[in-house]
Amino acid sequence: MKLGVRAHDYGRHSAAELAGILKNEGFGAAQLAVPKAIVGIENYEHMAERDVEEIRTRFEEHGVEITVLGCYIDISSTDGTVRESHLKQFGEALKRCKMLGAGMVGTESSYGILDMAAKERTWNLVEDGVKRLVELAERYGADVGIEPVAAHTLYSPEWTARLLERVGSSRLKVIFDPVNLLTGEMIERQEELWETCFSLFGEQIAAVHLKDFVVGEEGVFRPCLLGEGLMKFDKIFTWLHREKPDISILREEIKPLTAHRDIAFMKKLTASGGGMK
Repeated sequence: MKLGVRAHDYGRHSAAELAGILKNEGFGAAQLAVPKAIVGIENYEHMAERDVEEIRTRFEEHGVEITVLGCYIDISSTDGTVRESHLKQFGEALKRCKMLGAGMVGTESSYGILDMAAKERTWNLVEDGVKRLVELAERYGADVGIEPVAAHTLYSPEWTARLLERVGSSRLKVIFDPVNLLTGEMIERQEELWETCFSLFGEQIAAVHLKDFVVGEEGVFRPCLLGEGLMKFDKIFTWLHREKPDISILREEIKPLTAHRDIAFMKKLTASGGGMK
Protein backbone atom coordinates (compact mmCIF):
# COMPACT_ATOMS: atom_id res chain seq x y z
CA MET A 1 0.00 0.00 0.00
CA LYS A 2 1.09 3.56 -0.65
CA LEU A 3 1.01 6.10 2.17
CA GLY A 4 -0.56 9.32 0.98
CA VAL A 5 -2.06 12.59 2.10
CA ARG A 6 -4.35 15.40 1.02
CA ALA A 7 -1.66 17.74 -0.26
CA HIS A 8 -3.21 21.11 0.58
CA ASP A 9 -3.24 20.20 4.28
CA TYR A 10 0.40 21.31 4.00
CA GLY A 11 -0.61 24.66 2.48
CA ARG A 12 0.07 26.16 -0.96
CA HIS A 13 3.52 25.88 -2.49
CA SER A 14 5.24 25.59 -5.83
CA ALA A 15 5.02 22.12 -7.34
CA ALA A 16 8.67 21.41 -6.55
CA GLU A 17 8.37 22.61 -2.95
CA LEU A 18 5.17 20.66 -2.29
CA ALA A 19 6.42 17.43 -3.82
CA GLY A 20 9.60 17.77 -1.76
CA ILE A 21 7.66 18.33 1.46
CA LEU A 22 5.50 15.27 0.86
CA LYS A 23 8.49 13.08 0.02
CA ASN A 24 10.39 14.25 3.11
CA GLU A 25 7.39 13.45 5.30
CA GLY A 26 7.41 9.91 3.93
CA PHE A 27 4.45 10.03 1.56
CA GLY A 28 4.45 8.32 -1.82
CA ALA A 29 0.97 9.38 -2.90
CA ALA A 30 -1.26 12.44 -2.78
CA GLN A 31 -4.69 13.81 -3.39
CA LEU A 32 -3.89 17.02 -5.21
CA ALA A 33 -6.46 19.78 -5.58
CA VAL A 34 -4.25 21.95 -7.76
CA PRO A 35 -5.96 25.32 -7.09
CA LYS A 36 -5.75 24.72 -3.33
CA ALA A 37 -2.21 23.35 -3.28
CA ILE A 38 -0.14 25.03 -6.02
CA VAL A 39 0.61 28.74 -5.89
CA GLY A 40 -0.26 30.75 -8.98
CA ILE A 41 -2.99 28.40 -10.26
CA GLU A 42 -6.56 29.44 -9.43
CA ASN A 43 -8.51 26.85 -11.44
CA TYR A 44 -8.04 23.92 -13.80
CA GLU A 45 -9.42 25.76 -16.82
CA HIS A 46 -6.56 28.23 -16.95
CA MET A 47 -3.71 25.81 -16.31
CA ALA A 48 -1.11 26.28 -19.02
CA GLU A 49 0.74 23.34 -20.56
CA ARG A 50 3.88 24.42 -18.74
CA ASP A 51 1.99 24.24 -15.42
CA VAL A 52 0.83 20.70 -16.16
CA GLU A 53 4.32 19.63 -17.18
CA GLU A 54 5.91 21.25 -14.11
CA ILE A 55 3.55 19.51 -11.68
CA ARG A 56 3.85 16.12 -13.36
CA THR A 57 7.64 16.33 -13.58
CA ARG A 58 8.21 17.48 -10.00
CA PHE A 59 5.91 14.89 -8.47
CA GLU A 60 7.49 12.13 -10.57
CA GLU A 61 10.99 13.30 -9.59
CA HIS A 62 10.09 13.01 -5.92
CA GLY A 63 8.30 9.69 -6.30
CA VAL A 64 4.90 11.01 -5.24
CA GLU A 65 1.96 9.53 -7.16
CA ILE A 66 -1.01 11.81 -7.81
CA THR A 67 -3.63 9.22 -6.91
CA VAL A 68 -6.55 11.65 -6.94
CA LEU A 69 -6.84 15.01 -8.65
CA GLY A 70 -9.23 16.86 -6.36
CA CYS A 71 -12.10 18.81 -7.91
CA TYR A 72 -14.92 18.65 -5.37
CA ILE A 73 -18.13 20.00 -6.86
CA ASP A 74 -21.86 20.13 -6.08
CA ILE A 75 -23.36 17.75 -8.63
CA SER A 76 -26.67 17.85 -6.76
CA SER A 77 -27.04 21.65 -6.81
CA THR A 78 -30.58 22.72 -7.73
CA ASP A 79 -29.20 26.00 -9.05
CA GLY A 80 -28.72 25.16 -12.72
CA THR A 81 -26.11 27.85 -13.29
CA VAL A 82 -23.99 26.73 -10.35
CA ARG A 83 -24.32 23.07 -11.30
CA GLU A 84 -23.27 23.63 -14.92
CA SER A 85 -20.32 25.73 -13.80
CA HIS A 86 -19.20 22.97 -11.45
CA LEU A 87 -19.56 20.24 -14.07
CA LYS A 88 -17.51 22.38 -16.45
CA GLN A 89 -14.76 22.73 -13.82
CA PHE A 90 -14.66 18.98 -13.35
CA GLY A 91 -14.47 18.47 -17.10
CA GLU A 92 -11.44 20.74 -17.24
CA ALA A 93 -9.78 18.63 -14.55
CA LEU A 94 -10.59 15.43 -16.46
CA LYS A 95 -9.02 16.93 -19.57
CA ARG A 96 -5.73 17.37 -17.68
CA CYS A 97 -5.86 14.23 -15.55
CA LYS A 98 -3.87 11.92 -17.81
CA MET A 99 -1.39 14.69 -18.71
CA LEU A 100 -0.70 15.20 -15.00
CA GLY A 101 -0.16 11.48 -14.52
CA ALA A 102 -3.08 11.37 -12.09
CA GLY A 103 -5.13 8.28 -11.39
CA MET A 104 -8.57 9.89 -11.32
CA VAL A 105 -10.46 13.12 -10.67
CA GLY A 106 -12.37 12.97 -7.39
CA THR A 107 -15.49 14.58 -6.00
CA GLU A 108 -18.36 14.08 -3.58
CA SER A 109 -21.94 14.37 -4.83
CA SER A 110 -23.06 17.42 -2.85
CA TYR A 111 -22.17 20.36 -0.63
CA GLY A 112 -23.60 20.85 2.84
CA ILE A 113 -26.00 18.65 4.78
CA LEU A 114 -29.11 17.29 3.06
CA ASP A 115 -32.13 15.71 4.69
CA MET A 116 -33.59 12.52 3.22
CA ALA A 117 -36.20 14.38 1.20
CA ALA A 118 -33.50 16.51 -0.43
CA LYS A 119 -31.40 13.43 -1.15
CA GLU A 120 -34.32 11.81 -2.94
CA ARG A 121 -35.14 14.99 -4.87
CA THR A 122 -31.58 15.39 -6.10
CA TRP A 123 -30.84 11.78 -7.04
CA ASN A 124 -31.62 12.36 -10.72
CA LEU A 125 -29.29 15.37 -10.78
CA VAL A 126 -26.45 13.25 -9.43
CA GLU A 127 -27.11 10.35 -11.78
CA ASP A 128 -27.30 12.67 -14.78
CA GLY A 129 -24.21 14.64 -13.75
CA VAL A 130 -22.07 11.58 -13.11
CA LYS A 131 -23.10 10.05 -16.43
CA ARG A 132 -22.03 13.24 -18.20
CA LEU A 133 -18.70 13.29 -16.38
CA VAL A 134 -18.05 9.63 -17.14
CA GLU A 135 -18.69 10.28 -20.83
CA LEU A 136 -15.96 12.93 -20.70
CA ALA A 137 -13.69 10.58 -18.75
CA GLU A 138 -14.05 7.95 -21.45
CA ARG A 139 -13.12 10.55 -24.06
CA TYR A 140 -9.99 11.65 -22.16
CA GLY A 141 -8.91 8.22 -20.94
CA ALA A 142 -9.39 9.26 -17.32
CA ASP A 143 -11.41 7.98 -14.36
CA VAL A 144 -14.05 9.65 -12.18
CA GLY A 145 -13.75 8.98 -8.45
CA ILE A 146 -17.01 9.46 -6.53
CA GLU A 147 -16.97 9.69 -2.73
CA PRO A 148 -20.13 8.71 -0.84
CA VAL A 149 -20.95 10.86 2.21
CA ALA A 150 -23.77 10.18 4.69
CA ALA A 151 -24.94 13.82 4.60
CA HIS A 152 -25.03 14.06 0.80
CA THR A 153 -27.21 12.73 -2.01
CA LEU A 154 -24.93 9.72 -2.49
CA TYR A 155 -25.30 8.84 1.17
CA SER A 156 -25.21 5.06 1.55
CA PRO A 157 -23.56 1.89 0.25
CA GLU A 158 -26.85 0.91 -1.39
CA TRP A 159 -27.20 4.16 -3.30
CA THR A 160 -23.54 4.00 -4.30
CA ALA A 161 -24.07 0.53 -5.76
CA ARG A 162 -27.19 1.82 -7.50
CA LEU A 163 -25.22 4.65 -9.12
CA LEU A 164 -22.47 2.31 -10.26
CA GLU A 165 -25.05 0.03 -11.86
CA ARG A 166 -26.94 2.88 -13.54
CA VAL A 167 -23.79 4.44 -14.97
CA GLY A 168 -22.36 1.09 -16.03
CA SER A 169 -18.81 2.20 -16.84
CA SER A 170 -15.44 0.95 -15.66
CA ARG A 171 -14.36 4.61 -15.67
CA LEU A 172 -16.43 5.26 -12.53
CA LYS A 173 -14.49 4.44 -9.35
CA VAL A 174 -15.20 4.87 -5.64
CA ILE A 175 -13.16 6.89 -3.16
CA PHE A 176 -13.87 5.12 0.13
CA ASP A 177 -13.95 7.43 3.15
CA PRO A 178 -15.25 5.36 6.08
CA VAL A 179 -15.80 8.31 8.44
CA ASN A 180 -17.82 10.18 5.83
CA LEU A 181 -20.20 7.23 5.49
CA LEU A 182 -20.61 6.78 9.22
CA THR A 183 -23.55 8.14 11.24
CA GLY A 184 -23.85 8.43 15.01
CA GLU A 185 -26.17 5.47 15.33
CA MET A 186 -23.73 3.23 13.43
CA ILE A 187 -20.59 3.98 15.46
CA GLU A 188 -20.94 0.85 17.58
CA ARG A 189 -21.92 -1.23 14.55
CA GLN A 190 -19.47 0.33 12.11
CA GLU A 191 -17.90 -2.98 11.11
CA GLU A 192 -21.28 -4.07 9.72
CA LEU A 193 -21.21 -0.96 7.55
CA TRP A 194 -17.72 -1.73 6.25
CA GLU A 195 -18.82 -5.26 5.34
CA THR A 196 -21.77 -3.84 3.40
CA CYS A 197 -19.50 -1.42 1.55
CA PHE A 198 -17.06 -4.13 0.54
CA SER A 199 -19.90 -6.39 -0.56
CA LEU A 200 -21.67 -3.76 -2.67
CA PHE A 201 -18.80 -1.76 -4.21
CA GLY A 202 -15.51 -3.16 -2.96
CA GLU A 203 -14.32 -3.99 -6.45
CA GLN A 204 -14.67 -0.35 -7.51
CA ILE A 205 -12.74 1.15 -4.58
CA ALA A 206 -9.72 2.91 -6.07
CA ALA A 207 -8.51 5.06 -3.16
CA VAL A 208 -9.12 5.25 0.59
CA HIS A 209 -9.38 8.35 2.76
CA LEU A 210 -8.10 7.84 6.28
CA LYS A 211 -9.09 9.83 9.34
CA ASP A 212 -10.35 9.38 12.89
CA PHE A 213 -12.86 11.21 15.07
CA VAL A 214 -14.40 11.78 18.45
CA VAL A 215 -17.98 12.88 19.07
CA GLY A 216 -18.32 16.48 20.23
CA GLU A 217 -21.24 18.62 21.29
CA GLU A 218 -24.60 17.84 19.69
CA GLY A 219 -23.19 14.64 18.23
CA VAL A 220 -20.85 16.39 15.79
CA PHE A 221 -17.82 14.37 14.66
CA ARG A 222 -14.55 16.12 15.52
CA PRO A 223 -11.24 15.15 13.88
CA CYS A 224 -8.42 13.72 15.98
CA LEU A 225 -5.12 11.92 15.56
CA LEU A 226 -5.30 8.48 14.03
CA GLY A 227 -5.85 5.79 16.64
CA GLU A 228 -7.11 8.23 19.28
CA GLY A 229 -10.75 8.23 18.24
CA LEU A 230 -13.68 5.91 17.64
CA MET A 231 -12.69 4.41 14.29
CA LYS A 232 -12.19 0.65 14.20
CA PHE A 233 -9.61 -0.01 11.50
CA ASP A 234 -9.13 -3.77 11.83
CA LYS A 235 -11.79 -5.04 9.43
CA ILE A 236 -11.04 -2.34 6.86
CA PHE A 237 -7.32 -3.08 6.67
CA THR A 238 -7.73 -6.82 6.84
CA TRP A 239 -9.90 -6.51 3.72
CA LEU A 240 -7.57 -4.03 2.02
CA HIS A 241 -4.51 -6.22 2.55
CA ARG A 242 -6.35 -9.14 1.03
CA GLU A 243 -8.19 -7.40 -1.83
CA LYS A 244 -6.35 -4.11 -2.54
CA PRO A 245 -2.72 -4.51 -1.43
CA ASP A 246 -1.43 -1.79 -3.78
CA ILE A 247 -4.05 0.88 -3.04
CA SER A 248 -3.20 4.42 -1.89
CA ILE A 249 -4.22 5.32 1.68
CA LEU A 250 -4.73 9.09 1.79
CA ARG A 251 -4.67 10.83 5.18
CA GLU A 252 -7.08 13.77 5.36
CA GLU A 253 -7.11 16.53 7.99
CA ILE A 254 -3.46 16.00 8.87
CA LYS A 255 -1.73 18.69 10.92
CA PRO A 256 1.91 19.13 9.93
CA LEU A 257 3.08 19.58 13.54
CA THR A 258 1.72 16.18 14.57
CA ALA A 259 2.03 14.45 11.20
CA HIS A 260 4.80 12.17 12.42
CA ARG A 261 2.37 10.52 14.84
CA ASP A 262 -0.23 9.92 12.12
CA ILE A 263 2.41 8.61 9.73
CA ALA A 264 3.71 6.15 12.33
CA PHE A 265 0.15 4.88 12.85
CA MET A 266 -0.40 4.59 9.10
CA LYS A 267 2.78 2.54 8.74
CA LYS A 268 1.56 0.12 11.39
CA LEU A 269 -1.84 -0.17 9.72
CA THR A 270 -0.46 -0.80 6.27
CA ALA A 271 2.13 -3.28 7.53
CA SER A 272 -0.04 -5.22 9.95
CA GLY A 273 -2.75 -6.64 7.70
CA GLY A 274 -5.30 -5.57 10.27
CA GLY A 275 -5.12 -6.43 13.94
CA MET A 276 -5.36 -2.83 15.17
CA LYS A 277 -8.22 -0.81 16.59
